[in-house]
Amino acid sequence: MGCRGWKSAYLNPKKKAFVGVAPTNLHQMLVQQRRWSEGDFQVLLSEYSPVSSLWFVPFGYVTVAANAYSLAEFLWCGGTFRGWWNEQRMWLYRRTSSFLFGFIDTILKRLGVSESAFVITAKVAEEEAAERYEEEVMEFGVESPMFLLLGTLGMLYLFSFSAAAVTRLMMTSRDGGGFQTMGLQFVITGVLVVLNWPLYEGMLLRKDKGKMPMSVTVQSVVLALSACTCIAFL
Repeated sequence: MGCRGWKSAYLNPKKKAFVGVAPTNLHQMLVQQRRWSEGDFQVLLSEYSPVSSLWFVPFGYVTVAANAYSLAEFLWCGGTFRGWWNEQRMWLYRRTSSFLFGFIDTILKRLGVSESAFVITAKVAEEEAAERYEEEVMEFGVESPMFLLLGTLGMLYLFSFSAAAVTRLMMTSRDGGGFQTMGLQFVITGVLVVLNWPLYEGMLLRKDKGKMPMSVTVQSVVLALSACTCIAFL
């Protein structure tokens, strides 16, 4: 915009120009991230892509350094370890849902299959949902294709971890070499299960309105079991 003659100006009117709150539940956050990631992918695939510039290297370094600094900053600002841990989970959820859907939408639009659309996120929250947000409890509550994807992947991680644990125990009892052959798989799937624990709570343990809808839970379990069955027979 600057190259085309536009000039930036700081505007701070006495009357608030924008009112509302940031997304307070997982679905609205994923919808917002999907919209943002779609714009990022459009820039990435355009003639102005930053990847084509050498300046991409220092920006990449800054990104890594900022993430390494995030925990200390989060705690210093009065946050909790649980809040920071949830923030790390958000990155996992964004990559496997918002970013994926945003990328697919971008490709479809470039191919002329669909048109651009601006999806608006809610700027108000129910009292109970706001209380859960203050308690750092993840909010699900609605049916969404992104939740179905997250639920399916989460159950797939859980089934994989269970299979790795059983296999390790069987191999250990047989020849004592279970950890040497299955140790890495056990650790990786275990980390994924820990990261997705709030998802399992929402799907299987919680009873409040913010839990995962039963239809999404059932579909996720069926899809994950189907995937495991197909893999087992390959």
